[in-house]
Amino acid sequence: MREIKVGSLRRFLTRLAGLFRKGRLEQEMAEEFESHFQMHVEENLRRGMGSAEAWREARLKFGGIDQARESMREGATIMALETTGRDLRYALRGLRGNPGFAATAILSLALGIGASVAIFTLADNLLLRPLPYREPGRLTMVWEVNPHTTNRNNVSPGNYLDWKARNHEFESMAVFREGPAAFADGARVEELQEQFMSADLLPMLGVQPVRGRLFTAAEDLPNAPSVVLISYRLWQSWFGGDDGAVGRTVLVRSQPATIVGVMPPGFYFRNRNVDLWEAMGLDPARDYRKDSGRYLMSVARLKPGVTRDRAQTQMTVIARRLETDYPRFNTNWTVNVDPLRDSRRGETFRPHFVRSDQPQFHRVSTVLTA
Repeated sequence: MREIKVGSLRRFLTRLAGLFRKGRLEQEMAEEFESHFQMHVEENLRRGMGSAEAWREARLKFGGIDQARESMREGATIMALETTGRDLRYALRGLRGNPGFAATAILSLALGIGASVAIFTLADNLLLRPLPYREPGRLTMVWEVNPHTTNRNNVSPGNYLDWKARNHEFESMAVFREGPAAFADGARVEELQEQFMSADLLPMLGVQPVRGRLFTAAEDLPNAPSVVLISYRLWQSWFGGDDGAVGRTVLVRSQPATIVGVMPPGFYFRNRNVDLWEAMGLDPARDYRKDSGRYLMSVARLKPGVTRDRAQTQMTVIARRLETDYPRFNTNWTVNVDPLRDSRRGETFRPHFVRSDQPQFHRVSTVLTA
């Protein structure tokens, strides 16, 4: 068996080498063919055949000159590669002769390849690659629902506070919302995407900053001094990776805020464009159902051993009680509990643009929603 494999490999390498000395090989094959053909003719003459008959019989025995040469060529080279090379040379000559068609074909190929790569990248990020959080299978999104909305409506702050106080199936619950914010440091100003979040969201995800710290519970209260976390990208582009950025006072929406930490490279939660995170500061004593609507998103971590269906059942019961307690606000409203991965279809994507260091106001607003 080993001898057979070695022989097959030797023949393959011989044929492959034949592609790189094709001219010489053609000449050698022609000479060898002519030699064998003449030997057959001479043998026929010795048998007493006439010249014409000896030549005709030798040609018939070879099966035709062209067929014999092609058979010898196939044995000396890899015909598939040789044929492919000829096809490519023919195609290139055709494209050079019709540049308009060539440009259209190349553009179509580029768009097709680009679209395929983008789709694969999206599927890899959203569907195939594990979520970059601690025990992601226990993370869920909790949405409000009524018959006139989709099954993923935003959440009322008042209902969220009651969910958090009354449920027994979640280990922790948190909320967040997003929006643009003018970020300024000295003469530089840039519009960034920001997430407001309750202080327990990042610990729930199992994320730690690479510099500084996360929000404290005291910083997540009404009228607490403003503190922010910044992205690794922002830390590098604005502050050059200087550790002194932590503790620095900047302006966010024209209000002073202290940078308390830098998030890890590539970190995001549902929106890749976010560069700022700020404590939300909900007021537990306020009844938000009297003077505000539904504008938050809620995420929760299941307790060990608790299934999504079990949490869904309890949250449905809590929603019915809140409908009874607050009929004007909650009539026909219930709750959906979805695995976090299933909710990632709504994540936001946007290319990062190169920013100038000159003092100016940058507005970056191109958004591609998955």
